[in-house]
Amino acid sequence: MASHLHDSVNQRLFSAQLLTRSAAVMWKAEKDNPKIEEFLQRISTQLAHSQVEMRRLIGALRPPLAKEWIVRLKEDLSHLQLSTGVTFDLALPQELPDDWDQDALYVLKGIIDESVHNALQHGEAKFIGITLSYDCHTLLLIIQDDGKGFDPEHTKAGYGSQTTDERAASLGGTMSIESRPAQGTRITVSVPLNSFVKESTV
Repeated sequence: MASHLHDSVNQRLFSAQLLTRSAAVMWKAEKDNPKIEEFLQRISTQLAHSQVEMRRLIGALRPPLAKEWIVRLKEDLSHLQLSTGVTFDLALPQELPDDWDQDALYVLKGIIDESVHNALQHGEAKFIGITLSYDCHTLLLIIQDDGKGFDPEHTKAGYGSQTTDERAASLGGTMSIESRPAQGTRITVSVPLNSFVKESTV
């Protein structure tokens, strides 16, 4: 938990602090400098991300039950939409089966959080679509944005997708990325359904 706070919330707050100082200096020197508005917007975005991350970390102390997971996800994305202006298009099940494993769902939520964060921070996306579906064999997660896009062959690690890939692998699943500069990004995660279903203790 401490490392998560340091790596995510603390660094974003530090970045917001530096931007605040720069904006203050510009304000004193030249009040109509267009950079001031840009810096203030970036500060607002950094603080909004920090707020959502804190909610996620606090929520991790009490992982939601499977039947609450979809509701919690929608709440988190709604807060992010209000604070950043990004538009979400969600195609989600109404709820998940009660017997799904909370630890596996926590990992799945981490994949979504990381992907959304990357779309906003690196891709500067204004629209993010999230589709979650499953059948008797496989869970499928698709996250698509209208951001700047990138070349996966050259910037995959820097885009933060390595962590997402590792999370998918920890569930026995796979992740693929389709992206091109100026054409957005599509992330597809496929996980065997048995990674989510708790083993019977009977």
